[in-house]
Amino acid sequence: MSLKRKTSLGDIFQSQTIKFIIGEAGVACYIHETAIANLSDSLQALFRSKKNESTEGSVVWKHLEMDTFTMFMEYAYTQDFTIIDPDQREDISKMSLMTFISMRAPDVAIKYANDYFDKVDDTRESIQHSFEYYMSIARLYNLANQCDLSELMDLCIEKVRLSLANSTFDKNDACSVWMLLESIWPRTNIEDKFREVLLRFILFDLRTAMESAEAVRVLKNTPEISTALLLMAPYSYWVELTSHY
Repeated sequence: MSLKRKTSLGDIFQSQTIKFIIGEAGVACYIHETAIANLSDSLQALFRSKKNESTEGSVVWKHLEMDTFTMFMEYAYTQDFTIIDPDQREDISKMSLMTFISMRAPDVAIKYANDYFDKVDDTRESIQHSFEYYMSIARLYNLANQCDLSELMDLCIEKVRLSLANSTFDKNDACSVWMLLESIWPRTNIEDKFREVLLRFILFDLRTAMESAEAVRVLKNTPEISTALLLMAPYSYWVELTSHY
């Protein structure tokens, strides 16, 4: 389980360091023990086991990319993380999904979306992010899940939610959502909140989502996603949708 931080930065910087070996290249990184150990019980147990092995015990994470570890360390010290997206685009000529929802005449999909959004989330700017931006968050989410860091998991989900809410949710965004779902599906369970936020965005604009080039491929390869979509939306959603045909 995650732990609430009660240690000052002064105490953190005075604590001993732990050596991490990251990635296939074996990059050595030294991090203050208190910054990491106070985040969860499982991390505390990991560091205790390393101390018992030897005075020079290192944590080896060969499966982890350096970019993911860097975001993890930023979170350990600041309770936040940043991602530089070189492919980020801003287009003031297009409405964000949030703006579109607030202006459109209500129907069942809009009502469904309104129940999920807070108006203060709307930046009133359309910002498009690359698939790699979202995958970076997904990789950090996976690490947080492995380390029982529920607060970091929630932060990852919120960053994805806000980024998609303030996009135009065009075919490129829909492609990113489908590919993200396909990537995280085997690593998450039926009640996973990351899954939920991606499924919701598909339901908010099902037409755009299904027009995506990735939709058929992902649904064919992972048919459980179709079932999850059918079960997530309320009955009224499907009734109104079918009334248009």
